Amino acid sequence: MRAALAIGQWCLFASTLLLLTACIGSKQAASGIEGTVIIGPSQPETSRSSSEAGKPFETTILIKDSTTERQVAVVQAATDGTFSIALPPGEYIVEPESPRPFVPPFAEAQTVTVHEGQITTITIVYDSGIR
Repeated sequence: MRAALAIGQWCLFASTLLLLTACIGSKQAASGIEGTVIIGPSQPETSRSSSEAGKPFETTILIKDSTTERQVAVVQAATDGTFSIALPPGEYIVEPESPRPFVPPFAEAQTVTVHEGQITTITIVYDSGIR
């Protein structure tokens, strides 16, 4: 009888441990925005190759709630132009900073939707003003 009770307690303990491990392991996947910032053109049109997509650009990017337009985060693009930020699901305005508004270099704001458990990838293109 004692053996049966000990086995029953062991099974209860093992089941509880397995359930706890499953709950901890089911942690929600990250969501957010990642991307690349480029600037172009980098040379006048007459000397530019048609395949030039732009060069990496280091800048600051503001993230705003699309409903309230309130700033919720700031992210810095690295020297290679890459950036990433974890964000909860929702709709955001990604607004690249420009040293002087409407004077090159500048980039347009984008509306981006972040879905639960997914990373949304975007490209931000700065206009260098070179023609």
